[in-house]
Amino acid sequence: MILGLGIDTVTISQVEGFLQKEEYAKDIFTEEENELAAESRDVVDFFSGRFAAKQAVRKALEPVIHTEVDYLSVSIMKREDSSPVAVFHGELAKLVKKAGVREVRVSITTEGDAATSIAIAQD
Repeated sequence: MILGLGIDTVTISQVEGFLQKEEYAKDIFTEEENELAAESRDVVDFFSGRFAAKQAVRKALEPVIHTEVDYLSVSIMKREDSSPVAVFHGELAKLVKKAGVREVRVSITTEGDAATSIAIAQD
């Protein structure tokens, strides 16, 4: 059953701008995401998609867990088949489990100057 749904679109050129401010980017992306980005052929598209995904995950989860989701408490990683997956850390992992969320499925697409993501929290 679907417990929560979120969608978000970001402007890639705006994400490119805040990536130039290291202090801002380190408040959004985890070390694991930074390592994964190093494997990407287009780092700006990668981070834009991840930022949209984090926003979509927040929108899917916050009504379910009844608290704000911190960017660094979720990493958008990849499965063996390269599809994106939300991985939770610390207190958020406990809250997600307690709320009965088994998985948050994520889809990301980039086109032109837009990155869009949808997230579905499932039990």
